[in-house]
Amino acid sequence: MDYKMLCGSAEAESRRYHLYNGVWLVADQENAADNIYLAGNGRGFGGRKITFTLVSGDKITFQGPWLSNANHLFLETGIDVRDKYKTLGAIAKDLDGDALEDIVYLDMQPMIGSFDRIQESAQLLANQLKIKLYYHVESSIGSRTSWVNHE
Repeated sequence: MDYKMLCGSAEAESRRYHLYNGVWLVADQENAADNIYLAGNGRGFGGRKITFTLVSGDKITFQGPWLSNANHLFLETGIDVRDKYKTLGAIAKDLDGDALEDIVYLDMQPMIGSFDRIQESAQLLANQLKIKLYYHVESSIGSRTSWVNHE
């Protein structure tokens, strides 16, 4: 994925949201899990006031909201967007420094699904091939490179 420098608060304010339980904001977009905010103790975004636009057009302002995640949202509210992350991933037989080598799977474009979909696919492949595999997954909210061994 190509990334550019973004102002986190401006990016958060550029979307429309669904409001749940008066404190949870979930972006109205295909990859809803990438933009979940929670009113908190006021220290998120450096304590800045962030004004969010709801799908109704109404606005709500939270002081210092936190960027949260789909697992936390589900545990607290039962609202399930855990399969709504936009990720890009790869699986390989070897890792040289930070570079995957001998790639066995590569997303050709970002995909919507669980953040763990690449790790889960790597585990299935490792079990089938009976070898250790390395994987990398990235999204707008973070990335992970690790390995799985066959079971």
